[in-house]
Amino acid sequence: MKTQMIVIGLVLLMGSACTEEQAEELLGNLGKSDCYKNLDAVFDLQNERYQRDAFRENVDDEGNTQSLKTCKRGQVVANETIRSLKFYSNSGTDGCTGEEILEIEARYADRIIELNEDLESTWNRCEEVYGSE
Repeated sequence: MKTQMIVIGLVLLMGSACTEEQAEELLGNLGKSDCYKNLDAVFDLQNERYQRDAFRENVDDEGNTQSLKTCKRGQVVANETIRSLKFYSNSGTDGCTGEEILEIEARYADRIIELNEDLESTWNRCEEVYGSE
């Protein structure tokens, strides 16, 4: 009964202090190693950087969001993100449990596949869509 009250108290506390997304992340990471939490944060940061640099803040000198220059920049960002995710999934797992490593590797591999699909469908077609310089 005491444990249930503590859990209910924690849920209520998190619910009032966090957004729903933050509360879900906190609950999802309960019992996870610091290694896992760090790699989870790196994953989120890499995805945020990709969205920001390839899309939201990708503007050329004339203020265009769709041009050969912005397309090429998106291509570079996608490739950099893939390299970073491969690096962290292969070398940043010290201190993770075997189960956590499998989960991390699967999550990172799925995202790398998605980014490669972005490259094929969008970023590798810059000259085809916008012409050459």
